[in-house]
Amino acid sequence: MEGKKFAMIAFISMLLFGYSACTLPADSSSGTANISLVATITTTEVIKSVYVSGGYLYAAAGYDGLLIYKIVNPSNLVKVTGGTYSTYVPVNDVVVKTTGGSNYAFIPLGSVNELGGMMILNVTTPSNILLPAGHLTNDLAGYNSGTIAIKDDFTRAYVADSAKGLVTYTIAPGAAGGCVAGAAAKSLDNKPASDISVSGGYAYVAAKEGGVYIVDLASGKISSVISWSLSQANATSVSGSTLVIADQLYGAMVYDVSDPTKPKLKASYDTSGEARDVIVNGSDIFLADGSVGMLWLSIASSSSVVLKGRYLESSGIASKIFYSTDTTPFIYAAYGPAGIKVFKISGN
Repeated sequence: MEGKKFAMIAFISMLLFGYSACTLPADSSSGTANISLVATITTTEVIKSVYVSGGYLYAAAGYDGLLIYKIVNPSNLVKVTGGTYSTYVPVNDVVVKTTGGSNYAFIPLGSVNELGGMMILNVTTPSNILLPAGHLTNDLAGYNSGTIAIKDDFTRAYVADSAKGLVTYTIAPGAAGGCVAGAAAKSLDNKPASDISVSGGYAYVAAKEGGVYIVDLASGKISSVISWSLSQANATSVSGSTLVIADQLYGAMVYDVSDPTKPKLKASYDTSGEARDVIVNGSDIFLADGSVGMLWLSIASSSSVVLKGRYLESSGIASKIFYSTDTTPFIYAAYGPAGIKVFKISGN
């Protein structure tokens, strides 16, 4: 039913806007591609997001703060003793970067009593997490931050905030070589934002029913909006000139953003579940499809997406996924109250 609904919308839009037709292939896998579950880490905390760096997994655990696991191997994750940092507001996401010989966890914070914002932790020694001296937590009224992206030169942090839209923080050196989150600037006119990807000077902001806003980070102004082809944009991912949107009803939506001011719909894959999160890596697309499971898709041509492999879920729903190629490709997935799952990617 939803596939037919989308086909009609796509056809009408093609007539009105001149976009190329989209291919909606059937759910069938070919070749030897495979997604296999290699580990399930049961937790007492609600895991909202995960990030892998330097042999460690960092988990955003809501009110339980930040958790760190040592990756002995992808099928064996061991929680680090002392590798926990709790705060009084929910930790919703985490990105870990290395600068100046130290590792920092950049964390957007949810809202409690109208206090939220972001924080930066020094995680160079995972068993001894530090809040650098002189650090500002930016407890700003009404902020409710969800996901975060960091500029390559560490001068900016970009946060998707469900109350304030796209929030940009200035990052500056702090005391004892630490990083400090400074003043914040808002854009999107306080439109609710749920997810963000940053590439080539632009932010691609998922705004649920509002679609996807493409923001010129130099000016802070909206360059274009993708909404007519979407039901509810849950997440975005960018690789080169390719943008993929995880849409609640229509699955994976693939756009050409070689000109971010004029995004063009290239192809789509109408999944059977509810697309929650997405990662695009070259021509490969990894999609968390709600209670249905994990999908491995491939952009086969300029107008088609095909299924390469999948994992049919038996329990739980993945909320956020992280793709790691440290050795063999693996997907690390946050499963909320069900903990963390690790999937191996193999085959063609």
